[in-house]
Amino acid sequence: MKVLLNGFCGKMGQTIYNISKTMQDVTVTEGVDRPEAVANYPNCEVKIYDNINDSSNSDVVIDFSHPNALKSVLDFCKKENNSWSIINCFSR
Repeated sequence: MKVLLNGFCGKMGQTIYNISKTMQDVTVTEGVDRPEAVANYPNCEVKIYDNINDSSNSDVVIDFSHPNALKSVLDFCKKENNSWSIINCFSR
């Protein structure tokens, strides 16, 4: 399964990414985060975008971003493919 990880650069995003590297059937193929966070990962083996609408190569979205981003994530999933699955997680 190819995963788009929204909130890639945060603590939970990095935790999910590192766990996925130990799995055979799950691969984080793309990440999304704020531009200032993306700048901290210039040589990452995963393509990281600062806009979710730039991504396109995944089967599922795992969202560990901010609650304010939920509408854009849902709009993206709806626009791209009605069969996309989304896992949405918020931490305080």
